[in-house]
Amino acid sequence: MTSLRRAFLLLFFLPACTILHAQSRLVINEVMFAPVSPEPEWIELWNISQDTLDISGWSVVVGHYNPRFIPKGSSRVAPDSMMILTSKDSLLAAIRRIPRNKIIYVPINQLSNSGSSISLRDTSGNLIDSLTYDGSWISKSGISIERIDERASGSDAANWKACEDTSRTTILRPNSVRRLEHDLALSTLVVTDSSVQIEIINRGRDTAFAPSAKLLVGVDTIAWVSMQPIAPNDSIVAFFSLPNDFYGTFDALAHSCDPTDERHSNDTVHVPLHRSIPQDSLLINEIMFDPSDSDCQWIELFNTTSRIISLDSTRLLTGSSRPAIYSFVLPSFQVKPNNYAIIAANDSFVHVHPGLDRSATLSLGRSSLDLGKDSCYVVLDNGDGSMIDSLHYYGSWQQSLVRNNFTGISLERKQVDKRSNDATNWQASHADSGSTPLAENSASTLAPSPDTITTTFNAHFSPNPFSPDGDGFEDESILTIQTTDNDEWALRARLFDDRGRVVRTLADVSSLYRSMAIPFDGRRDNGQLLNPGLYTALIEVTAHNPTRSLKQAIGIAIAGKRK
Repeated sequence: MTSLRRAFLLLFFLPACTILHAQSRLVINEVMFAPVSPEPEWIELWNISQDTLDISGWSVVVGHYNPRFIPKGSSRVAPDSMMILTSKDSLLAAIRRIPRNKIIYVPINQLSNSGSSISLRDTSGNLIDSLTYDGSWISKSGISIERIDERASGSDAANWKACEDTSRTTILRPNSVRRLEHDLALSTLVVTDSSVQIEIINRGRDTAFAPSAKLLVGVDTIAWVSMQPIAPNDSIVAFFSLPNDFYGTFDALAHSCDPTDERHSNDTVHVPLHRSIPQDSLLINEIMFDPSDSDCQWIELFNTTSRIISLDSTRLLTGSSRPAIYSFVLPSFQVKPNNYAIIAANDSFVHVHPGLDRSATLSLGRSSLDLGKDSCYVVLDNGDGSMIDSLHYYGSWQQSLVRNNFTGISLERKQVDKRSNDATNWQASHADSGSTPLAENSASTLAPSPDTITTTFNAHFSPNPFSPDGDGFEDESILTIQTTDNDEWALRARLFDDRGRVVRTLADVSSLYRSMAIPFDGRRDNGQLLNPGLYTALIEVTAHNPTRSLKQAIGIAIAGKRK
C-alpha cells in the first residue's frame, strides 16, 4: 500500500474513531442543580481516557429546551481530567476558587430543582452521555449529585448519589461516592435482645476474601470472621451474639476489619441496643429534696446488679400531687455494677462535694428536680412506661431524727431489700455532713442489735391520772425523763389524742442530759383545757457519736367529768 493511500484511509477513519472514543470515555460526572445563591448551576465532565478530547461544537440539552453549544477555542479536556460547564463562569470561579481554565462558558438552561434530564451530544448529534435526575436525590440545596461508577451507564439512577463530602460537593475532585477497587460497606439488618445481624456489602470492584468484622458493646469486643469471599455487588450476613452484662440502651459499634478498604466512611455502623432495665435492679437510694443554699436537689441511685446499667433515654418523673408533672429524659449515662450514681439538678453538687467521682454524677443543668419538701412522687422508668423504681415520700419521714431544721439533711433508704414505698425503710441521714452521696447510707449502717445499743431511757408521768380542775389538788402532772448514760440528747415529746392528733408539744428539740422534768397542766398548745380521757405521749430522743435514736410511748389520764 502506498503512503498516499494510507494517509487517505487515516483521514477517512479519524473522525469516526475520535467520536467513538469520546462516546465511551467522556462522562457526566457531577451535577449541581440546586446551588445556594449566588453560586450558579454547573455540570462536571470527566475524561476517563488517556487522550485529549476536543469538545468544541458539542451540545448540552436540558429537558425539553433547545441544545446549547460548547464554543470553539479552549474546549479541550486533557486525559483523566475534569472540566466544568456553567453559564456564569467568572462567578463560579470566584466562589469555588477554582482555576478559570477549568471552566467552559455554556449558556445552559436552568436545571430544575424538582428533576430534569441532561444529555451531552457530539457535533454529529451522537449521544455521548445522559442522565435523568430526581430532586429527591438530595436532602437540601447546596448538595451536588455524583456519579458512582464511571464505567456504568449514566442513565441508571442507581449509579447516582448525593455527595457525601463535608463540603457538599467535590467539584474538580474525585467523587465522594465513587466506586473503588476495595470497598466494604456495613448495614444493620436485625437487632434483638440476644443478637445482632450486620450485612457486609462489597461495593468495590474486587472480590473481598475472608471478610471480618467486630462489634464493640461497652467494654466487650465481639469478633466475626468468614472464610466465604464476597464478590463485587454481593453481600454476606455477620451474626453477633450479645453479652449478658448490660441493661438499658447502648450505642454499639460494628466495624469492618478489611485492611485493604479504601473508603472508611461506610465501614462502620452504629447499632442501637436496648434491654429494659428490670424493676428493682436500680433503686432510688437517697434523696436531697431540701438542700443548703450552696447545694442543689439530687437523687442517688444504687445498681443492685452485676451488670452495667445505661440510663440513656430513661425518664425521671417527679411531682408533688402525682408523678409525671415534671419529666426529665436522661442523656447517655452509665451506672457501674453494684455501685452508686447521682442525678443532680446542676453542677453545684460537684462544687459542694468536690472529692466525689465525677463520672458517677449526672448533671441535668436545671435549677431543681422539682422535689417537694412536704411530699413528692419520684418515678424512674425505661422511657416506655415500664417501672424501674418509684416511691411517694413525705417530709415527715425525716422525723425519726429529732432536730429543728432539716435543710441540708437527705432522706436515706435503710435497706435495699425492702420496698421503696415502705415508710419504715426511710429516715433522715445521721451523717455529720447531712448526707452520704456515692457512699453507704448512714441509715443502713445503724446497728439495730441490742449488743451495740446499750443506752435506754425511762419516762413517766406523776401523778397519773391527774385532774387539772383548779381545786389545788393534783392540778399538774410532771413528765420525768431519765437516760442511762452521760451523753447529751435531743428531746421531742408530743401528746396525741385517741384519734392520733397532736394536741400538745411538751418539748421540741430540747437538750436532755441524764434527766429532765417537764410540767403538764392538762392544756392544749393554744391554752384550752383538754377534755378528760386517756392520751398518749410519744417521747423521742436522738444522740450523735455514735448516732442513736430511741422512742417510747406512755399513757397519761386526765380525770374529771367530760363536758
